[in-house]
Amino acid sequence: DAMLSNIAWQAGAGVASAKAAGMTTVAVPADFERDDPKFTIADLRLTSLADFSAETLTILEKKSHKIAV
Repeated sequence: DAMLSNIAWQAGAGVASAKAAGMTTVAVPADFERDDPKFTIADLRLTSLADFSAETLTILEKKSHKIAV
């Protein structure tokens, strides 16, 4: 049971495809498109991949449990 199935960054189409496939997504958009609505469907949006941490996984796990219920 893989809790985190996909990480997509700087690709709105990748986030949309992953969500359509039922995957958990983390978007790390480029500065110039950080506020682009195409990234709002991501389960989590980070400003930098360096922000990804154990806490990030905990947040995603909690979200995935809420979605699965």
